[in-house]
Amino acid sequence: MNRRAIAIAFALTVVAAGCTWSPERSSQPPTTSEPPPAVDQLHPPFTSVWSAAPGIDLLSRPAELVRATQEGQYLTRVYGPDKTFPGYLNAIGGPKDPQYDPNYRFGTTSQAEPPWRDDADTPMTNYYHLADLSVSADATTISALVCSYHILTPDNNMSGWWNVAKLFATEIELSNPNPDSGLTSLIDDDPNMPNPGAQMPPSWNVFTTWHIARIWELFFYDDIPTDCFDWQTSQLPELQPRSQPWSSSEVAREPVKPQFPEWIPPNQI
Repeated sequence: MNRRAIAIAFALTVVAAGCTWSPERSSQPPTTSEPPPAVDQLHPPFTSVWSAAPGIDLLSRPAELVRATQEGQYLTRVYGPDKTFPGYLNAIGGPKDPQYDPNYRFGTTSQAEPPWRDDADTPMTNYYHLADLSVSADATTISALVCSYHILTPDNNMSGWWNVAKLFATEIELSNPNPDSGLTSLIDDDPNMPNPGAQMPPSWNVFTTWHIARIWELFFYDDIPTDCFDWQTSQLPELQPRSQPWSSSEVAREPVKPQFPEWIPPNQI
């Protein structure tokens, strides 16, 4: 075979290979250049169990950020800002005074006072439902509505207020001039199987460069969206109708459910 024929054959081989080869998409998050700081694992007696409205991907990056915001706020109020999700305080921009900041409400960056703090740190399942999730066209802003209630365990000594399945709602907004699309946690797709490598709080910064622009809690005297009432009623049909959302009706207690989704660190972190 002459040189010209060899060259043509080689070129055709390269073109054919270029048309058929495609790299596999990695499910792993991007690597980090520096090791994360040591984060003490809290092993809290409570868990967070999430669900989402039809059409919302609970395991997407926007949903991950909303979940981290909601759970980070709860850990901050129970254990203090030095034991919450890494990056939470930086994402929210430092201490917030709900009395003067219109975008934050009910102690988003400080530890709560007893007895709420002590009562919240007891065996229970916190149920969260992502009722609405919107992402701007340029992917720089995220807005969400989170509905929630809790159920105590049979051996939990709390009673009265804590033993009532009161319904809460939280409006959350995040922004980022340079949005990212990659998940920071490995996907947890089994709500019934705890992962031995799961962390609480996660040892890495879930928020990266995102800013928590708003955390606004609604309950008691507020007009909680109908979507939240509909979700809670579907989960707890024994509750009073919406006209009496804050009745003292108690719900059946249950063992603590496994955390879902769990915060499972990728190998690179």
